[in-house]
Amino acid sequence: MDMEAHGGPNQAIAWFACLLTTGLTASFCFNVLSTLQVLLYLFLYLGLFLYLLLLLFLYLGLFLYLLLLFLYLGLFLYLLLLHFLYLGLFLYLLLLLFLYLLLLLFLYLGLFLYLLLLLFLYLGLCGALATDTVDSDPPRLGDLKATEAFIDSAEVVVVGFFESEESHGYKEMVDAAKRVDTVPAAICMEKEVWAELSISSDTIAIFRKADNHQENLVVSEAKKLEVDGLVNFIVINEVRFVTEYNQVTAVGLFNSEVKAHLLLLVNRGTKEFTELKEQLAALAPEFTGKLLFVLINGALKSNFRSLGYFGLKSGDLPRVGIYDGQSDMKWLLPQGDISSERVRGFCQAFLKGELKEEKQAGAEAKSEL
Repeated sequence: MDMEAHGGPNQAIAWFACLLTTGLTASFCFNVLSTLQVLLYLFLYLGLFLYLLLLLFLYLGLFLYLLLLFLYLGLFLYLLLLHFLYLGLFLYLLLLLFLYLLLLLFLYLGLFLYLLLLLFLYLGLCGALATDTVDSDPPRLGDLKATEAFIDSAEVVVVGFFESEESHGYKEMVDAAKRVDTVPAAICMEKEVWAELSISSDTIAIFRKADNHQENLVVSEAKKLEVDGLVNFIVINEVRFVTEYNQVTAVGLFNSEVKAHLLLLVNRGTKEFTELKEQLAALAPEFTGKLLFVLINGALKSNFRSLGYFGLKSGDLPRVGIYDGQSDMKWLLPQGDISSERVRGFCQAFLKGELKEEKQAGAEAKSEL
């Protein structure tokens, strides 16, 4: 009844079928929805994966882009460095070229200055030779006053008395005077002056203060007149207030009219050498024409014989002695201070004849005054 009331069995079947259909449909729909949900999640995750993959590729692309930028930057820096290297090389070569040109400039400048110096030296030498030729001839003495002043100007002077420049011996005398620069020389052609000095013909005369001596060489009497011979003549007769003894000066000393010699025996190079020489040089003019003051260098082997003549050795010096050429006697100043006063008294004692009573010095007579 109820079924009938509700439409009967067909209606129930229909309802059941409807219900079944509805349930199937709902289940199908549920399944479809579940499947769709799964697919949705799948696509969602797939999208997320693709998104992340896209981000990865984007970052990777960005990294590669930045890497490419660094490569370009590195290439730029490399090219810039290469550019600077080439620029540095260019500047280096330019500097080398500049230094090379500068060196060449200085070399040529130095060569120019060297040649200029040679030119000036040559011109100076030519000028000096010309000066020697023109201006270095001995001066001319025009009157007696000038001649006397010249003779008095030095301890030893030489004067050539010639009638003219063409006279025999004139040229030789001029050349000899140039070689002996320690002795002043002059020329006198005035006959009035000749007469005052007892000159009668062409003569070369040496005037000495030490012994007031005039040594004449008459040109006409000379067998052979050469420059070397005249030089020797001048040097031999170069007797000064203090004359250093040697083989050359010995000739002039022993040929002098003054035969008595005051001898200073001292070793050259010692501290007292110069002092004693100057001391005796100041004392010598007091005994002009009476004593010749002679210096003997005891350090020379050639003078050992002279020391032995007084019974002395080089180690005994300095000493002062007197040699009298007329009597061939010699004496030594007693040992002690060699002062001007003692030497002066020693000389005066000799000139008064007081030393002749004293025992001589010598190899066999070792005791002095």
